[in-house]
Amino acid sequence: MRANKVFLKVYNRFWSHPKEIPWGVLGMIECIAPDEIKEGDLMEYVEGTAPQRVRDHVARCPACAAQAAALAQVDHTLRERLFRASCPTADVLLGYVTRTLPAGERRRVARHIEECPHCAAEVQELEQAGVASVPTLWQQVARAARALIEAIAVPPRPELVPALRGNSHHLRLFRAGDLDIALGSEVSGPGPVFRVRGRVMEQGIPSSRLAGHVVRLVQQDTVIARQQVDELGYFVFEEIPPGEYDLVLDYTDADIVIRHISLSPADPKGLQNP
Repeated sequence: MRANKVFLKVYNRFWSHPKEIPWGVLGMIECIAPDEIKEGDLMEYVEGTAPQRVRDHVARCPACAAQAAALAQVDHTLRERLFRASCPTADVLLGYVTRTLPAGERRRVARHIEECPHCAAEVQELEQAGVASVPTLWQQVARAARALIEAIAVPPRPELVPALRGNSHHLRLFRAGDLDIALGSEVSGPGPVFRVRGRVMEQGIPSSRLAGHVVRLVQQDTVIARQQVDELGYFVFEEIPPGEYDLVLDYTDADIVIRHISLSPADPKGLQNP
């Protein structure tokens, strides 16, 4: 069955890329004993799994030997082009090892690694090379000589209740200087996983000046997900598993941090911050 599938693959390749086939080698030679060869035999010959009768036939038949050579060339081309075509790129595997991928993408890569020995081997090599030993988020902040400002929880103002898009529950408001950060969460899928919505404002007023700033969700010094603030101050994190996180806003020459945000299955309606 496998040989027939490969044969059909190569056959389709013939007609879609005829210039890659050495037709001159094939010429008009005819098989010396067509009854000795059936569909799939030549492909099995190319793969090295053909029975002795097929190998004997190809050894004495110029036509089948030429066809086998053409099949081998096309099969080689296909293997080169399709080998690991569905595998993550090297940059994505590096992001997996250093735990800098968004949560959803990290889970997809993890599932792929479980099924792909090639990617599993690459990940093992990266880990053995010490690539995973990257500076923690707070070490990176310190090395960049950036200020770290901790936002504090303040009572939400009535006019900010509709500040978040969607149906986020338990609106919380945090302040750092002139910046207000409104946060809310909701269950978005089984598990459960959460959607965390936020909006950044200056003195309670949306500002396009904040567009493009990066917001990160951090867990144990590992960036779990990152998003950019849009032109109206909004940002959304999707498919976030339960746990305790810090939220970090990259703001001009300082990092604004909201610590100990808890998403709990025991209270699926909302976001906690002791």
